[in-house]
Amino acid sequence: MCEIIKNIFHGQSKGAEVNQTHLILIPKMNAPEYLYKFRPIGLCNVSFRMVSKIIVKKLKLILPNLISKAHSSFVIVA
Repeated sequence: MCEIIKNIFHGQSKGAEVNQTHLILIPKMNAPEYLYKFRPIGLCNVSFRMVSKIIVKKLKLILPNLISKAHSSFVIVA
């Protein structure tokens, strides 16, 4: 797993094999007849989620330097 993530960040892999998601429809009731009676669930690849989390953590560190306080309406404070 670590080797896959290192390869993606070093540009040795484009990550196409990691960037796959399965969409599953979960019925909200017994014997649903219409599409709106299903709940969609996205099942992401574990390595894709790990790469995404690493990128988010790195962005959290540099975003305050890139966005001024005048643009605070574009920053979500968690």
